[in-house]
Amino acid sequence: MLATPLPEYLDPLRLADKNAELKGVLPLRLLRRLCDSLASDVGEAEVVLRFGRDQGGRPIVEGRVRAKVERICQRCLEACEESIDTQLLLGIVGSEAEAELLPSEYDPWLVSDRERTSTLIEDELILALPLLALHDKEIDCIPQEALSAGNGSIAETAQKRENPFAALADLKNRNHQD
Repeated sequence: MLATPLPEYLDPLRLADKNAELKGVLPLRLLRRLCDSLASDVGEAEVVLRFGRDQGGRPIVEGRVRAKVERICQRCLEACEESIDTQLLLGIVGSEAEAELLPSEYDPWLVSDRERTSTLIEDELILALPLLALHDKEIDCIPQEALSAGNGSIAETAQKRENPFAALADLKNRNHQD
């Protein structure tokens, strides 16, 4: 995809009437709410949005948002990269009452005349974030210096890590011996 910036504002109803398609990128640093959950604001989201009307004449937008984000792994507390790839199918509505009438396959997008593009994209990325950030494999959580040292197997390296509960185990063993 070309690194074309997306427009700052959208007129969703006008775009739906024109059967418009938007393709472009949005820098992650512009998505402040999303960045609050990230380890870094470096990168960009790739976006494809197709506006139109469904068979019932309802204005809709369907598309895809993809991004690579960096979050803190909950196992090792180091940065890990996650790929987000989410599809969206939204019914464009002007009120809560209209939203309730949408068929179940659509998520409602409550809009006014002009909408910030970044708000739509940011909402979709936040909803697509996994609940916990974890490296794909536990081996990725072992410190790189331990892997590069080459002394022993990975399992031995993992066992050599200091157990934060070792002092409690020693205390428990001493109490049982007395």
